Amino acid sequence: MLTASGTVFLGTLVIVGAGIASILQIKSSTDVIQDVFVPIEASVTRADFMLRHGNTILDKVISDVTDPEEFGRVREYESQFKRTMLSFDMYIKALMWGSGSSVFANSSGGLTRAEWEISGLGGNQIVRQAPDEMRVLAGQTDLYYSGFANNGLRALKNHKKALHAEFLGRVDEAREARRESIEFKLSAQEYESLTRNRLGAINSEVDVLIAGLLSDIGDRQWMIISTWAAMTFGFFLFLILFSKIFSKKIIVEPLMKLSRAAQAIGNEQYETRIKKTRAVNFKPKPNQSI
Repeated sequence: MLTASGTVFLGTLVIVGAGIASILQIKSSTDVIQDVFVPIEASVTRADFMLRHGNTILDKVISDVTDPEEFGRVREYESQFKRTMLSFDMYIKALMWGSGSSVFANSSGGLTRAEWEISGLGGNQIVRQAPDEMRVLAGQTDLYYSGFANNGLRALKNHKKALHAEFLGRVDEAREARRESIEFKLSAQEYESLTRNRLGAINSEVDVLIAGLLSDIGDRQWMIISTWAAMTFGFFLFLILFSKIFSKKIIVEPLMKLSRAAQAIGNEQYETRIKKTRAVNFKPKPNQSI
């Protein structure tokens, strides 16, 4: 059988152990959010920015560059569009394979992860390993974006072709090229919408997983608060029990004995004796006055 003090000590160990386990679990969940899901969300945000930027370039060229003599300018916008394609592909490949993979290095034009960070394209968006469901969604995103990019490039090339034909006075050729340019642009925008939906699905999955981890962190924090409250309550309960036992043995019981003896003597029970505590012998040292 455990004594009262042993029970209190064992209970304290259990409570402290539960508190330490909760703290470790909170740290683990926080690390997952910081190291896994925050980079994924950041990469999705940057990929979405590149997608929208590419669509803006496509709209701007076809709607603003209309002077036949400026057909050469379209080539500049094509270069900008291809740069957005490269950046988007890097972020998606990072989601699919990780920023340190060979697949990522190939998609980034040979840039290593460190070089990607230095270039400013990466920043804190370094993805070490995404969960399987994220990789599947990233693969779908990559497929839809290929449709957007290919149709976008064809729209730009046909727009340039139409302007050049107009510049040379080839009206029928210019009309046909412009029609194809508009068709490719519409197809590109359909794929752009599908791509953005897949990026949104990735973010939704991440939000759900983060919400679960945050809920777990909240539960663990409540457990820690409860743990310390229980420890505090147990400590004060121990103090109360200890003080009660101490006062009973050291103060109350001797006083009660003395009171009962005094009452007995008062009732002429002179044979009553009170045990004396052993006196301390005090012997003065030589040459020491008392």
